Amino acid sequence: TPCDFQGSQRLWFLREAKEAEGALIGLRINRVAGILETFGSEMVDRQHLPPRRPVGEMLSVSLAPGESTVFLTIPYAYARHCLQHCLESHWHAAARALPEEFTLYNPFILRYRADAISSRMSALLESGADLWTQEASDLSQVTGRLLGHPAMAGWFLPVQNAETDQSWDAQDHRGQGRPSPDELSSANLPPEALGRLARAVVAETVPQELAEQLRQALLAQAAWLHIAGHQSYARHAVYTAESLRREPLHTHPLLLQMIALGFHHHQEKGRTSDSPRRGAQAGV
Repeated sequence: TPCDFQGSQRLWFLREAKEAEGALIGLRINRVAGILETFGSEMVDRQHLPPRRPVGEMLSVSLAPGESTVFLTIPYAYARHCLQHCLESHWHAAARALPEEFTLYNPFILRYRADAISSRMSALLESGADLWTQEASDLSQVTGRLLGHPAMAGWFLPVQNAETDQSWDAQDHRGQGRPSPDELSSANLPPEALGRLARAVVAETVPQELAEQLRQALLAQAAWLHIAGHQSYARHAVYTAESLRREPLHTHPLLLQMIALGFHHHQEKGRTSDSPRRGAQAGV
């Protein structure tokens, strides 16, 4: 699945059913914290498994009633690359055991040989410094375009503040849906308010932990977008990840725009919840 801004995503390994049964091993992984959850079975009726799809094709999977998640078919080599990265992160993050289910099912995953990831993928993920030097793009515009991609839909910070609620309303955004990339590039909120909110979300003295979390998540998104065929967005993700090494987080356009999106989400949610009450009052 796409990676959320906390660095977590779902990674499923499937074995095609040759006769009646196939296998599914599902992981929830985090680029910084490691292996979070595992489930699986080596005896899954093939009617419950998706058919084989080419690399780069997407599939919507219902994980709970009313909740669908988009999965992308990826090369086995890159899946193993992700797994290895998260295993190494797991042991560095804390002295905690791997999930028991992972210990049970990892022989199924590791029994197959994994090649190196493609040279194009490797070059993309290592291109941050060169992109930063060569492109010198406007960071606000890059992050605005990136956050406009559907795979970035969950990248907002849920923050609430009455002063900024009023400022957002003053921009007359009622009922217009998610802000456009151009709107995001300027954040559409008073810079002073965004600055204060950014400092409330991330203290100036301890921003690096969140910055590294966001950087790792952006690199995971870059790989996802690359496999999906969205190359320009993949480069935006790598460029933004590199910028987090060079720009202070509490004034970074990515953080400011995620805060702006958080207020927008809060406003839309509030208007939706108010609608039934308004309708009831009108009926009376």
